[in-house]
Amino acid sequence: RTNDRDVVVTALTTKGFWVSDIADAPGNYSGLFVYTFNKPENVAVGDRLSLLAGGVQEYVGATQLSFPLYESDGGEQFAPPAPVVLPADSLCDGSRPNNAWLEAYESSIVTIESATIPADFRETEPGTDSDPDYNQYLEYGQWPVEVGDGCRMYVVSNATVPGFNPIDNAGVDVGPITGVVSYVRAGGHKWMLLARNANDIPVAPESTEQDTENPPGPPWPLHPRTPQATQLCEHDHEHARASHGHTRPTKE
Repeated sequence: RTNDRDVVVTALTTKGFWVSDIADAPGNYSGLFVYTFNKPENVAVGDRLSLLAGGVQEYVGATQLSFPLYESDGGEQFAPPAPVVLPADSLCDGSRPNNAWLEAYESSIVTIESATIPADFRETEPGTDSDPDYNQYLEYGQWPVEVGDGCRMYVVSNATVPGFNPIDNAGVDVGPITGVVSYVRAGGHKWMLLARNANDIPVAPESTEQDTENPPGPPWPLHPRTPQATQLCEHDHEHARASHGHTRPTKE
């Protein structure tokens, strides 16, 4: 619902946009991705939406609103919520990301203060086993970082920060890094930070390749996307959580 809430556009991409209910703090299921299939029209970062409706779907694990109806109220522009710093001691559950805790931040803008690209993140030597992270980087552009107590998250920056080469920074703590939180279960269960621009990765060199008039916005981890619902994955999605009138399956 939007009539009594401040649902504000926080980021745009070529396939949709993200919104947050700025009346709620990040970490309270206040973010959502709105999938428009093509570049969204008549909406800009900071717009308050007077109408937002559609079908709630899970796309490779990420919650999204598909086939949406939306309308900006055309009034006051709002500043998107400032990135919330995720505490390092909450990011991991042992050697894996803390799924239940991170889910509350899905589609919110966050910062991770320390994030080290693994030292062995590089092209696989001939005659050795291939590195799944490197292969998926070549295919989708996502690169790994070690966070918290040693679990891994992933960053997608190929479209928005083209001047940054993660392979050249293997072994380096590139934090703080900022982005929109997303989740992907293809090729394993992965939490992503989708970088919006070079400001989200301060160690990145300045680049003149970015189109400043028509920036691509945060990329989606898997491309191309298709507007279809996906089946529930093998972990427990039976317990749904309500968030401002929609439910979000848990990623456990």
